[in-house]
Amino acid sequence: MNISLKQIEAFLALASSLSFNQAAKMVHLSQPALSSTIRRLEETVGGRLFDRSTRSVSLTAVGVEFFEFASGLQQQMNHGCARIQDFVQGKQGRLAVAVAPSLASGFIPDVIVRFAAAYPNVKLKLHDVLAQTSIEMLRSGAVDLAITPQRYEEHDLEHEALFLDHLVVLCTKGHPLARKRWVEWKDILLYDHIAKTNISNVRQLIDAQYIRHGMQLTPAFEVEEVGTMLGLIAAGLGIGILPYSVIRTINMMDLVCCRFSKKASSHRVICAVRLKGKSALPTMASFVQLCREKAEEVHNSER
Repeated sequence: MNISLKQIEAFLALASSLSFNQAAKMVHLSQPALSSTIRRLEETVGGRLFDRSTRSVSLTAVGVEFFEFASGLQQQMNHGCARIQDFVQGKQGRLAVAVAPSLASGFIPDVIVRFAAAYPNVKLKLHDVLAQTSIEMLRSGAVDLAITPQRYEEHDLEHEALFLDHLVVLCTKGHPLARKRWVEWKDILLYDHIAKTNISNVRQLIDAQYIRHGMQLTPAFEVEEVGTMLGLIAAGLGIGILPYSVIRTINMMDLVCCRFSKKASSHRVICAVRLKGKSALPTMASFVQLCREKAEEVHNSER
């Protein structure tokens, strides 16, 4: 049985108004066109839907039965269209995001809280993984979006810069660096250093600065976890360099955060990253907008 939505619309208009004149206006057809539409529908159904006379129009028994079917179909269509509109507007659906661990602990939680409050019908999935892993997940389709440091040589990726995450130096309160208002790279080169392994994005930035100054970083201790790094620094076994986004999440009771001078400042660019040429999920724009707003708040608080 091949019944069009236009026929359903015409039938329901006539069934509700019981007037060809009014129904034709409701569906924006001429009366002859409406009559033709109803007649073809009756031929498809195989029975009369309306009894017609010069003075009145009424539903037949077949028409009453068809009315229940047509009304239910219209409700389903309206509900389905509303769901699609919500999906297109990013109010419903899903979003899988990969986030660098340093950002997952400090920057992202507040974004997620706001997103969940604004878009309760969106299923959000979070993966806290290293930068390289986040890009691999993006390429495999395991995630839709990555919040991670910029990848300068990855030409299949589309980056949207969110904020600059400056590096800072951590040391104990009694350390000579703690008395300085600003530090330069030359100030820290000779001190024992607690560092993460060289697969981390931050470690690569630090190594590059040492090379610029004609040295190679040989850490006193090389660790995998930030918690271990902080414990060794607090014990006075060396200094450490971390992105400022991490500092806001840790207990600084026994530690001092030293900022680099503007001239010596080093940073990573935190970006929202997705694959080029792939249509973005509607939910993605809303999430990235909240990331931008959070980044702006962080920037203003650091002034």
